[in-house]
Amino acid sequence: MAEATTTFNCNECEKTFNSKTNLNQHTRHVHEKLKPHQCAICFKSFSRKQLKDYHVRTCSRNVTSPIEQSERPVKKNMHQLSFTPIKRSSGFGGIATEWSIYYPKEYNLCDHITLLESSALAMKDIIQKQLYEKTLKLKYTMNIHAVFTKPVNPEVKTEPPVVLWTDPTVVYPATDLEKCLIDDAKELYNKIEEYEGIGSGWVIDYLVRLDTGIYSF
Repeated sequence: MAEATTTFNCNECEKTFNSKTNLNQHTRHVHEKLKPHQCAICFKSFSRKQLKDYHVRTCSRNVTSPIEQSERPVKKNMHQLSFTPIKRSSGFGGIATEWSIYYPKEYNLCDHITLLESSALAMKDIIQKQLYEKTLKLKYTMNIHAVFTKPVNPEVKTEPPVVLWTDPTVVYPATDLEKCLIDDAKELYNKIEEYEGIGSGWVIDYLVRLDTGIYSF
């Protein structure tokens, strides 16, 4: 007989994790928003010192000349952005569906957390529709396809794009879905920062697409 898999549930957003360590990390980064380490150049904050230290080594890219100012990230309200999810696949009578949201090139002039939050929220109506039309209980996962570049040589990029994903989120009719989606966007953003900070030598360049898998049960 196979051993039962132990899962750890988040009390804030109902996400599930396969270890207590992952749950604690999720709670600190997403819900408690603990980012005590700040870059002295651009004042960006990080949850861990090693992430801040790596960022500082490459933060010179944020100190640009007047000619380069137009290429810096644009602060934009996430509700000003518009995304159209595309259904990529459907199986078992619609019980399992997969969707993609592609980021227009001009949108990558916005800051990445805004893009992630806005595109994640664009999935709200689709998730709710499948929830109420099927079994009143489902789980979904999200993953982001992102291109990273080398600060010392911007022409060198990750090919294919790096894929970073969230743990499954379980949804019921009473679930605050909007809060869950915002939390997922923040989790993906944290994973981007972690990828930059693990000694890979890469920094985020642009986002390609957001994939969402929805599974009713």
